Amino acid sequence: DRRPQLLADVEIVQNASSAENFQIFIPSWLQPGLIPRDLSRGNTVEEIAYVGARKQLHAELATPEWVDTLRALGFRWDMRMIAFASNDQLYSDHRWNDYSTTDVMVALRPPELWAARSKPAAKLQNAWAAGTPAVLSPERAYKELRRSELDYLEARSAAEVIEAVRALRSNASLYRGMVLNGEERARDYHPDRVVARWIEALWEEVPARVDGPAQRLLAHARRYRALARRAGRGWRTGRTAWSGARHSGHGAAAIPREDDSARYAR
Repeated sequence: DRRPQLLADVEIVQNASSAENFQIFIPSWLQPGLIPRDLSRGNTVEEIAYVGARKQLHAELATPEWVDTLRALGFRWDMRMIAFASNDQLYSDHRWNDYSTTDVMVALRPPELWAARSKPAAKLQNAWAAGTPAVLSPERAYKELRRSELDYLEARSAAEVIEAVRALRSNASLYRGMVLNGEERARDYHPDRVVARWIEALWEEVPARVDGPAQRLLAHARRYRALARRAGRGWRTGRTAWSGARHSGHGAAAIPREDDSARYAR
């Protein structure tokens, strides 16, 4: 979920579409301690939830008007949202693992993030495992996993989210079909299968990639390219700082201008 690590011999990525050259795809883990939706809720569609960071939520879904609109239609908006922080304890405090009363999971990112290659399909995988239908934005990570409409419903705006949740409420067959389909799709992300994939990658794929002379040559080339980029950034930063100091007058006495040098020489 970060930029490419150019100094690495091998990099693990969470989307198949991101796997190029020295990268290996391994799907992300399911949410630890995941609590599935209570089966006694049946096909009830009342509680609509968003679980995630504030900056990952579409602006139309982060307003009081959005909450009022859902309430007027008979829905409850459960927004378990935080500002990004490195403290993992915050996530457990917001019950990101608890889908027991969640009837529909909504994850609509801002449009400028829809083409991001680094974002995993974790929200979709968790919804499948929890037995909760999902309404998602048209992102690369979700699209590469989609096989049918039963995998998730797609939305690009608040209006389309409302259309989707109303369809789920009025069509019990669609709701139940998505739940059953999700149970089947979630099998691919069971911890045992993810562990097996890590073992395969670490014991078979990584050794095969790093042992050959071609891979070693490519690794050296990546390192040199990354070091050159860092050196270039450092040079540009230093040049900008020097230029700013020169024009502001700070340090001007220590670095005479060309015309000053000529004047002093005379």
